[in-house]
Amino acid sequence: MAKIKKEFLQTLKSAADIATIASRYTKMSQKGADWWGRCPFPDHQETHPSFKVSPSRGNFKCFGCGKAGDAVELIMALENTGFQEAVEIAAQSAGLPVEFENGLSGDTPKSLRSRLFETHEILQSWFKEQINRPENRPARDYIRKSRNFSLETIRARGFGFAPHNLSLEPWNLIVERFGAETAGASGLFYKTKAPGAPGMLRWSGRLMLPLPDAQGRVCAFIGRVIPGAQDNPSHCEAKYITSSNTPIYNKKSYLYNWHEALKNPPPDYLRHILVEGNLDAIRCSSLGFKHTFAAQGTEISEEQVRLLASLPRGILCLFDGDAPGLNAAFKLVPLCLKSCLDMRFARLNRSDPDTLFRGLHKEIAAGILQKLHQDSLSPVEFAVRHLQQLQQNPAAPQQIQNIVSQITSWLAASPFHTLVINCIHELAALLQLDPAPIWEDFKQNLRLHAPPDLPGTPPEILQIDTSRQRLQTLLDHGQNPEFAPMETLFLKITGNTVLPTSEALNIIMKTKQGCDTILAHKDLLSLREISRIEEFIQTCNRLLKDFPAQPAPAETG
Repeated sequence: MAKIKKEFLQTLKSAADIATIASRYTKMSQKGADWWGRCPFPDHQETHPSFKVSPSRGNFKCFGCGKAGDAVELIMALENTGFQEAVEIAAQSAGLPVEFENGLSGDTPKSLRSRLFETHEILQSWFKEQINRPENRPARDYIRKSRNFSLETIRARGFGFAPHNLSLEPWNLIVERFGAETAGASGLFYKTKAPGAPGMLRWSGRLMLPLPDAQGRVCAFIGRVIPGAQDNPSHCEAKYITSSNTPIYNKKSYLYNWHEALKNPPPDYLRHILVEGNLDAIRCSSLGFKHTFAAQGTEISEEQVRLLASLPRGILCLFDGDAPGLNAAFKLVPLCLKSCLDMRFARLNRSDPDTLFRGLHKEIAAGILQKLHQDSLSPVEFAVRHLQQLQQNPAAPQQIQNIVSQITSWLAASPFHTLVINCIHELAALLQLDPAPIWEDFKQNLRLHAPPDLPGTPPEILQIDTSRQRLQTLLDHGQNPEFAPMETLFLKITGNTVLPTSEALNIIMKTKQGCDTILAHKDLLSLREISRIEEFIQTCNRLLKDFPAQPAPAETG
C-alpha cells in the first residue's frame, strides 16, 4: 500500500477542523480560543467537561483520562479505524485529496471501511428507488397513512423498500464496484454455500430504514415487515431484521439517532429520552424531541449503557407499556445501578411513544412529555413496583424479602458507595422497613458479589500496609493521570489544586480539607464523583490515624 506523504500530514493537521470533528462525538462549547466538552471515550464516564480541543494547535487532551493527540488519532480511537482511513476521514472533512508518495491518490485502494460506507450509500439509493415504484405503493401507504409520518420526515430519514422478488441486482451493483469480498463483508447479504455464488439480500418485502453512525454516514439497515403483506415471504419471520455486525456497525454499541441527539441536547427541565424502536425515536424527533435515542429492541447492552452514561444529562426511559417493554425496562435497573447511570422510568400504560404522540400538535406532545418526566420513577421504585405487580400477595413477608434480596444483590455489584446508601434508604421507605435488616441482606449479598475496586482509584492505596508506604504511594500518584479527575474537580470548585509539598502531614490535611470543600457542593457533582471523593477522604483518614506522632519540641534551658 502506498505511503501517505509526510508533508500532507502536516498540511492536514493545520487544515482539519478538530473542533468540528470532536463535536461529532460529544457536545462542545467554546471558551476563549479552545473548545471544551465531556470526554467522548466510552471507557471514561464523566459528568463535567474535562476534554479540551485546541484548534490553533490541532490537538485534543482529556484532563480526566489523559488521552491526547491530533485529529487523525482522535478518529482512529473513536471510530476504531486504521491510520489510512482516519486520514481519509479527516481529509474529507477538510476538503483535501489525500496525497501519497507516488502522487496518485485516486489509484490507491481505499480501506475496507471506506468501501463499506460507499456500499451502504449505493444500497440506500437503490432502496429509495424501489419504494417509489408503482408496484410498491403498499409500502408508501404504510409509512405515510398507517404510521402517519409526513413526507418531509420520510425523505429526511431516507425510508426505502426491499422488493419481494429476491433480486440479484443489489449484489451485482456492489460486486461491479468493489468486488465480491467487499459485498460479502458488508453485512447486507446472506452467504451462500456454493463457492462463488452470489449472496442473497437479507431483506425481502420490507420497509427499509438506514442507520446512520455518529457522523451521519449510513452504516447499516433495519427492515420492518409490512402488516398484511401476505405475499411477503418474510411475513412469518421476525418483525425486524438488522444488518449483521461489520467493521462499521456493531449492534451492541449502537443507538439509533445518536448523531442527531448529540447536536440537540434537551432543555434544562428535560432529560434525554430512550425508546425501544426506531419509529418511536423518529416520532419523538419529528415533534421536536430530537434528544431521543432508540435501543432498537427490548435488549440493551452494557456498551449502550456506557454510551448513555457519557451524556451530560440524565435519561428518561420511555419503553413500551406492554409486558415485553416493562420487562426490558426492568432489566435496565441493575445496569443503571452498576454504572451509576442517572435514569428514570416512565410508564405508558400499554401504549408506546409512536402511538402516544401520533397526530398530536407539538405543544400538546410537549405537555405530555413534561408530565411523564414529573411522574417518572427512580430505578429502585420502578423495580419495586414491577416486582410487586408480578406477585399475588406483595404484602406477604416472604414476598417483601424476595424484593429486598433481588435489589440488594444488584447493589452488591455496584462500586458506588453513595448510590448504595441512597438506594437502601429509598428501598426501606418504599417497603416501610427498618434499614438495618436491609443492610444485613446487602452485606450477605456483598460477600457473594464482591465488586471490583472503585473505577479510577489506584488499588495500591487500598492495599498498602504501613502508613509510610501509604503516604509515599499517595505522593507518587500525585501526578498520575488516574488522579487527573480529582485535580479537575479542585479547579472547578476551589479554584486551585492541592499540590504535593515536602510536609507529608500538611499535604494529607490539605487533601482532606479540599475534599470536604468539594462535598459541600454536592449539587454540582454526580454520584460517581461523590463516591470517588469519599474514597479519597477515607484514604486520608487512614493516613492521619496511622501517621506517626510528632515529637514534642525540645525544651531549651
